[in-house]
Amino acid sequence: MTRVEERVVELERQVAMLERMIQLLGDTLDRRFERYENVIESQGRRIAELSLVLLSLFSGQHKQSAALRDRVAQLAPKNDVGGYYDMMDNSNESSGPPSAAAIGAAAGIAGAAAGAVGAAAADFPLVVQQQQQQQQQQQQQQQQQQQQQSHQRRGGVKFEFLKSPHSVEEVWKEYVEGINGQPSIKEMESLYQTGWRRDPAVNKRYARRKVLWRAIENGLARGYELEYIIKLLEEYRYIDREKGIKHPIGWICQNHNIPEELR
Repeated sequence: MTRVEERVVELERQVAMLERMIQLLGDTLDRRFERYENVIESQGRRIAELSLVLLSLFSGQHKQSAALRDRVAQLAPKNDVGGYYDMMDNSNESSGPPSAAAIGAAAGIAGAAAGAVGAAAADFPLVVQQQQQQQQQQQQQQQQQQQQQSHQRRGGVKFEFLKSPHSVEEVWKEYVEGINGQPSIKEMESLYQTGWRRDPAVNKRYARRKVLWRAIENGLARGYELEYIIKLLEEYRYIDREKGIKHPIGWICQNHNIPEELR
């Protein structure tokens, strides 16, 4: 085969690769627009739910205020207060000072009214304060759960890499999320730095897969979608697409097999 023919074959391969990339990019954009529409619709529902909550809250406060007024009216009726003023008017019309009985009755009525108002105010629910207390309790529970998980991981089992992963997605998930109940590689690095991979076999596997992790991180930093990056790497693994034959994961973990735009 001449050099020109080799060049033509290479160009055809590159054109086919570009066509697949454009198709993947188009599919990614369609899914992204659909996700945006779902987010907008979800936000609209949340706003409507919040409006209903606020309306019910204001309605409840109005009913509680009315109940408070009724209770004060029942515990300190106007007749008693009116009797107090009648006694004061009668005592003023007389030439002498008010009698001890009138003073005692007035003091009793005033004390009863003050006690009624105080009791009713103590029973009045503070909705905002209750909500704040609930939020604080939830935050404390979340912090306790995180601390427990952290303690379990620090005193936990020896980390084991996923053996013979079948896809790029599995390798990436092990790095950022963790699998089989184990913490992620990122968490292990954050907690123990290099102490968790002192075993030569573990460190060797870490170094190999780091090439693939870094390639995905480079693609994300350049604005590519994660789904597009994973599909692109899987495309490069194909030996025979029609038969579905691919290179093993170890092949794509070599730097010279990484696509140029992810290096």
